[in-house]
Amino acid sequence: MSLANEQGTSLEQVLQADKHAGGWQNNLFTTPSEKLIYTEPRLSRSPQSAALDFDESRDGVTVNQLVDCTKSYLIDSRSEYGGTTLLGRISTEIHLRGGRTYLGDARHMPNYKKKIQDDITKGEKLGERTVTVLIDNVDLERDRKLISELSKIPEVLRVIAISSNRGLFPGAGVALGELGLEYDELHLWSLSRSQVRELAETFFDTDDHDVASSVTQKVYDDLLGLCIPLTPSNVVMYLKILFVDGNFIPLNRVDILQKFFLDSLRKPSDSYTGSFNYKNKIELVADFAKNLYKEKASTFTVRRWLAFCDDFKTRTLLGFNSMSVLDEILDAKLFARSGDTLFFRYGFFYSFALGMGLNDDNQALDEFLAEKNYTSVSDVLDVVTALRPNDPRIISALNSDLEASLVQFEDELVEKDFDPLLDALWAVNDKEEEQTWQPITQAISDGPEEPKKIDSLRSSYLAEARTTDQQVKIRTFLDLEYSLVVIKQNLIEVFKNVNDVGRDRKVESYELLLWSELSAFQVGTLFAPELAKSRFYRWGAMAFINFDKAAKDLDPESAEAIAEVVLSLARSVSSKTRQRLGFQKLGGIFAERALRSETIGFLEVLNFYHLIGARAEGWEEAAERLLELAEPGSLYLWMMLGGILDELKHDVVRVADRSKLKRLVAYTRAKRSFVVRKPNDKQVAKLLERMAKEELLNSNSKRG
Repeated sequence: MSLANEQGTSLEQVLQADKHAGGWQNNLFTTPSEKLIYTEPRLSRSPQSAALDFDESRDGVTVNQLVDCTKSYLIDSRSEYGGTTLLGRISTEIHLRGGRTYLGDARHMPNYKKKIQDDITKGEKLGERTVTVLIDNVDLERDRKLISELSKIPEVLRVIAISSNRGLFPGAGVALGELGLEYDELHLWSLSRSQVRELAETFFDTDDHDVASSVTQKVYDDLLGLCIPLTPSNVVMYLKILFVDGNFIPLNRVDILQKFFLDSLRKPSDSYTGSFNYKNKIELVADFAKNLYKEKASTFTVRRWLAFCDDFKTRTLLGFNSMSVLDEILDAKLFARSGDTLFFRYGFFYSFALGMGLNDDNQALDEFLAEKNYTSVSDVLDVVTALRPNDPRIISALNSDLEASLVQFEDELVEKDFDPLLDALWAVNDKEEEQTWQPITQAISDGPEEPKKIDSLRSSYLAEARTTDQQVKIRTFLDLEYSLVVIKQNLIEVFKNVNDVGRDRKVESYELLLWSELSAFQVGTLFAPELAKSRFYRWGAMAFINFDKAAKDLDPESAEAIAEVVLSLARSVSSKTRQRLGFQKLGGIFAERALRSETIGFLEVLNFYHLIGARAEGWEEAAERLLELAEPGSLYLWMMLGGILDELKHDVVRVADRSKLKRLVAYTRAKRSFVVRKPNDKQVAKLLERMAKEELLNSNSKRG
């Protein structure tokens, strides 16, 4: 991987300059083939929590920009985001350009001028303003004097300091203005989707576009879905687990965390008979998570841990050193510490441990379901059903709870059969061929966009931002605005995990999930005027973002603006549900529902998106069945065409499936061109031939 920048610095030059950088390169991760793993830091003038307002050209900052100026900076960083590596990189760049640096750790530096000056100059006589001071692990409350004294030392050109936050969530801290410091503040963000791709390509040492895209999607979506930040160490940890004998193995995310727990806690001494081994430690952690949950606590102290362990030993008659085990768990990075406070390192680690505890305790699980406690801690049922996929109790309880919420939603807000697009028409005009089909077929011809552009388009800034807050939130909300969404989210994860829990239960679950997605669309239509005016609108746990763009340059109160927002909502809900549910494992139920359908409405369009996303065996016949049901001028036919185009732009669609999707485009075009409900093979072939003659679907098109 190249580290080339504006100054022409290469990876080889950086490695040769190791003596100038404190050996930071020695701490980089390596691939199975011993290649160094490195990606550029992602710096911004705004915190990641403000990601929705982020503008790359305005807010982004590069290492070169840092090195080329003489300003002092305080860089806010979360633990393991790469702050130490960033300072090493800056030090290397400055030395390669003929400058001087001093690299220190605030935790071990003196805080009075003479001693600091001696450390920086090492007794040499240097000219004034010649040294860039790089300081790691700064705590402004603790290190006020150190930072202040640095400004008084004549040899110091400027200071670049990393302020590492190791707590549960980002704190406001001490404002620089309060200290009278002339520093610019920057923020080190977690990795982007394109950086995950870069690391995946390096780790798997592959030029295979499909493999790199599949790994990128798996790592990016899973980590953000688990609310685990995309730090270099977390991404590499995930890559190591997915890399099996040189191949990509897309494991279930719960299986991945289970493997991580096992590998992290396994010790050589576990092989000795009678040892308190890794299995015992996992059981201990799981029982402790259950204990914390009963107490509605998310943090603990060493004293509380010791008291729990004493009780555990009494109950189980197992012997172990409580402090030694705690140290092992901290070293394994399952727990983290901030001062005297300890906590599960990431929220999903807590959920995973609690799920493990409930998995072995039927009574506790029954109570958890009966009291709807799954609404207060996310992902727990995902863990339990991944461990016991044939237990029908969980999916039955969720079906019942979601149905009750949907019935309440219908009684209080919107009838289920309210479908504002049911009779809407796909507009026809004299220039339809030019304005509609030419750009559509051109998009197909182009195939998927370049990986970097796809990564940019498919990045979830909101999901990336929320990983900065790892505080476990144990809360109670059963208001309709929240329960509808939270129960749906739990049922989606359970629905993906369960196997043999009864055909009827699965069918019931799918219908309820379709209805719940319809309810999200209906809520949006109710608030369409507000969405046309506001970039961000919230209804309970539903967040509507950027729908004002659909009504750009229109009067937000006008019928035209509202119609544009509703259309945008319909496409957005369909696309999002495809991402959440369009899995091959579920393809059978999607196909069965499609073949049973007699009419086309919003629910059938959602099912269509699931079908073409999952692409399970025989999917194209079921998809064609739904296209057949739509009238040639139906707006829903237009929406289904949009779904096909989205798939064709997707970066992991196989060549065989791409051909089937192109045929569906021709089928849709034939419906419109010949104004028939079901085009015959000759008509479809004619359209395919015409599109080929236009050289828009030829075999030489990019990745087509």
